[in-house]
Amino acid sequence: MGWNYWFNWAITVAAELVAAGIVMGYWLPGVPSWIWAALFLALLTTLNALSARAFGRGSSGCRPSRW
Repeated sequence: MGWNYWFNWAITVAAELVAAGIVMGYWLPGVPSWIWAALFLALLTTLNALSARAFGRGSSGCRPSRW
């Protein structure tokens, strides 16, 4: 079960980063999508490295973009 869980999240995060790059490419077509994916990966890593309170604040701050 452990490897399946890890593999699931590895694929899910990669797909989400690709989708973020494609969506951001719609608004800023001059910037390559891999740069957006790298920026969002850095943001995710930073939020996960911080405390649970900082992660919660960052997550709730992104809530309006999930509508």
